[in-house]
Amino acid sequence: MVKKNAEQHSGYIAVTNEDKVKVQLAFKGESIDEESIFPKGLGARHPFDFESAEKLGKKSGLVLATVSKLADWIVSDFEVKLKNPNAQTLVNSFLHDTNFRQVMREWVREGLLKGNGFIEIDLIDQKVRILNANSMYVRRNNKGKVLGYTQWVKPFKKFSRAQLNETNTFKPNEIAHLLINKTPNEPYGIGIIYPNERIIENLIQNEQDLQLIISRKAGAPYHIKVGQPGSNTPKAVVDAVKANLQYLRSTVEWVTDGDTDISSIDFKDLGKSLTESQMYFFRQYLTGVEIPEVIMGSGQLNEGIAKVQIATLKIKISSYRGQIAAIAEEKIIRPLLKANNLDEVPDFIWNLPSEEEINERIVKIKELLSLLVISPPMKAALEIELAKLLGFEDIITFLVDPKDAQEQADEKERKEEEEIPQPEVPGVKPNANESLDIKDKKHGKKKPKTKENSGDYTIKEWIDLKELAGFNYADYLIEILKLLKNDPFVDLKAITEADIAKGLLSKEEVEKLRFVLKDGFSNNQTIKEIEDNIINKVKIRDRVTKTGAIINSTSRASNIARTETVRLANQGLLNLYRQNGIERVRFLASISARTCPTCEGLNGQVFTMNDSEGIIPVHDRCRCTWISILE
Repeated sequence: MVKKNAEQHSGYIAVTNEDKVKVQLAFKGESIDEESIFPKGLGARHPFDFESAEKLGKKSGLVLATVSKLADWIVSDFEVKLKNPNAQTLVNSFLHDTNFRQVMREWVREGLLKGNGFIEIDLIDQKVRILNANSMYVRRNNKGKVLGYTQWVKPFKKFSRAQLNETNTFKPNEIAHLLINKTPNEPYGIGIIYPNERIIENLIQNEQDLQLIISRKAGAPYHIKVGQPGSNTPKAVVDAVKANLQYLRSTVEWVTDGDTDISSIDFKDLGKSLTESQMYFFRQYLTGVEIPEVIMGSGQLNEGIAKVQIATLKIKISSYRGQIAAIAEEKIIRPLLKANNLDEVPDFIWNLPSEEEINERIVKIKELLSLLVISPPMKAALEIELAKLLGFEDIITFLVDPKDAQEQADEKERKEEEEIPQPEVPGVKPNANESLDIKDKKHGKKKPKTKENSGDYTIKEWIDLKELAGFNYADYLIEILKLLKNDPFVDLKAITEADIAKGLLSKEEVEKLRFVLKDGFSNNQTIKEIEDNIINKVKIRDRVTKTGAIINSTSRASNIARTETVRLANQGLLNLYRQNGIERVRFLASISARTCPTCEGLNGQVFTMNDSEGIIPVHDRCRCTWISILE
C-alpha cells in the first residue's frame, strides 16, 4: 500500500485490492510565454508579424490561391448531426442565421495564412464573427492555461500605458481560437505561409527578373559592329551609325556594307536558367505548404502520381477537419446547446456526397441487400441508409433498428435451436456440443436461457473449448495469453494513413485492443463486457469496406469481440496441442439453424496440424473450434 502524503496531491487508481497507484492531478511543467514588449500588458508576443503574412496573401496570387484552395477543401459542405430533434433544429437554425459555413471558411483562411484564426462568440444573441488575428493576443498563466484574449486595433506608435484600458478583452469562452501548425507549449500557431516566406520572396523576385528579361527581349536590342576586326574604324563612322539608329522602325530596312554587322542580343540561356529556378522554388513551396502539385494546376504529372498526391491531401484535410470540429464543438456547438438546456454530442459530417455519388451509393447498397448471406444488423442499417439517400426520411421510424434486428434474429434462432437436436462428432464426449438453452427432453429439465446472442456468455463459454483428457482451460489460457502478447492483428491493423481513414486500427489502438482482450481472457469477462471495453477504451470507428459499405462502430466492436476471441483461442489451442505431441485435430462446428454451409461441411473433418492453420475462424462471429485426436 502506498501511503498518502499530505504534502502531495491526493487521488488514487485501484490496481489490485492491496496496491494503489498515486495519480498526479495537475501538470508540473511550466509555460513561459514571451510577453509583448511594446505595448506591454497585451499578452503573449506574436511569433512573427502576422501583418507580413497578410501582405504576402495580397501580394502573391500563388499564396492567395493556396490558402483559398485549402480552405475550400477543408470547409466543404458539411452537416452537424444530433440525435435529439430539438437540438438538431436549434443547431441548424444557428448555422443558417450566422452563415456559419462562410465564417468557418474565413476562420480557416486566417489560420492557414497567419497560424491563428479567432472567432468572437455571442451565444446570447447567437452571433459569431471573425476577428483579425493581427490585433489579437493570448493571455496565459505559467501552466499554459488560457486566461483570456486581448485585442488592440490602434497603431502601436500611438500606444501608451494609459491606453491599456482602451483594449478589448475577452473571456476564454468568448473566443474560438484555431491554431494551425502549433509549436508545443506555445500560445500561437505559425500557419503554412510563414515557414515558407523566404521561398515565396524568391519566387516573387525570380518572377520579376524573368519579366525584366522578357521585356528587354521583346524590345529586340541590337549589337552593331562597325568595321573589320583589327581595323582602326574612325570614331566619326561609329557615331554616324549610332545616330542613324534613331530612325530604326519596323518599316525601315537596313542595308550595310561588309564592314557593318547587325545582330540582336539573345537572352535565351539566361531566361531558361531563371525558368528552371522558378520551377525549383515552386516545387519547394508546394512541399513546404503540403499542397499537391496537381491541385495547383500543373500538367506535368502522370495520373498515378496525381492520385497518390490527392490521397495524401485527403489525409491532411481529414486531420484539419478533426481539429476544427473539436474546437467548434467545444467552443460553439455544445455551449449553444447547454445554454438551451440540451446536452448533446454533435457529429460533424464532411463532404456531403454529390448526386452522382449518391446514385453510386444506392447501387452498392442494393447489391449488398441482394446477398444471400448478410447479418440482420447490417441489413437493417443498409435499409435505413437507403431510405435516407432516397429522401424517404418519414419512413425511417417504421424500419427496424440494427440493434432490434439483431435481437429479433437472436430470439428466432433461440426458438429454432430448442427444436433442433445437436449432432455428435465422433470422439467427443457425449453432449459436449449441446447448447445451454436446449431443453433436456430425456429428464424433463429446462436448462438456463441462452446467453449467446445477448453477449452474456463469459469468454470461456463463448469460445467453447473442450476440456479433453490431459488438457484444461488453465492450460489453454496460458497459451492464449502468450500468443496475445505479440499477435500482429493483421486483419485489423492499419498500414497506411489511408487505412486509418477507412477505420482500420492505428498502432496505438491495436495496443489498446490487445490490453482489452488480455483483460477479457484473464478475468473471464462476458462478451458484452469486452464489446463495451472496445467501444470505450479502443474508441473504435466506423469501417469503410472495399466495396464502400460502412460498418458502424457498434457492430464492429461486437464482431471484433466475438471473432478475435475465437481466433486467438484456437491458435493458442493449436500451439498447446503441438507442445504435447498432437499430430491431428478434428474440426468441431457450433451447430445451429444458422450454421453456414462451409462450417457444416467442415464439421467432423480431420486435419494435420499444419493444414489446420488459419482455418478458424471461418467467418465473422464463428464459434467453431478444434479437438485433439489422441492416437
